[in-house]
Amino acid sequence: MLREKFGYHDFIVTTAGRLVPWKGMRVLIDVVASIRAKGVPVTLEIIGDGVCKDELIVHVRKLGAEAYVHLRGMVSREELARRITASDAFVLNTAYEGLSHQLLEVMSLGVPIVTTPVGGNIELIKGGETGIFIPYDNEEKIQGALQGLYEEPRSGKVLAERARTTLGMFREDIVIEEFVTLLHTLWKF
Repeated sequence: MLREKFGYHDFIVTTAGRLVPWKGMRVLIDVVASIRAKGVPVTLEIIGDGVCKDELIVHVRKLGAEAYVHLRGMVSREELARRITASDAFVLNTAYEGLSHQLLEVMSLGVPIVTTPVGGNIELIKGGETGIFIPYDNEEKIQGALQGLYEEPRSGKVLAERARTTLGMFREDIVIEEFVTLLHTLWKF
């Protein structure tokens, strides 16, 4: 129903974040264009705003990719959740990351995640179990991950289901208990 609302018919890849150089949006656009050129019906939804917006718009036009790469700008939290839910994959191609609240939300929505093993991402995702790790800006690996999810949608569903089940370890009571235990260990009191 959400897919129809947004007019999604292809394999939908969504990303969300600030449009800044270290978020790898340009490479993701190139990957989607490459996959599309090989006959895979893929569409990229980029949600967010930032200093690279105009550069990315020019790049999409230069590739002639306006029909299947969409820069949506900022959207409400509710619309973002609906668009991610209607997607086939979520990609966070980032050079660095703290503890990504965006990935936590995607995990709760049951969408397969492709991301880099940096910062807090390695605390949230177990490569090959709850998501797919790719090196930052590695077009070949990103393309392989997305083509794999396209060709084997069941594997993506399994990753997403496993990711959703791991969310329990991020409950407030569990995190506070672990933090207190850590403090006791560090300060031996």
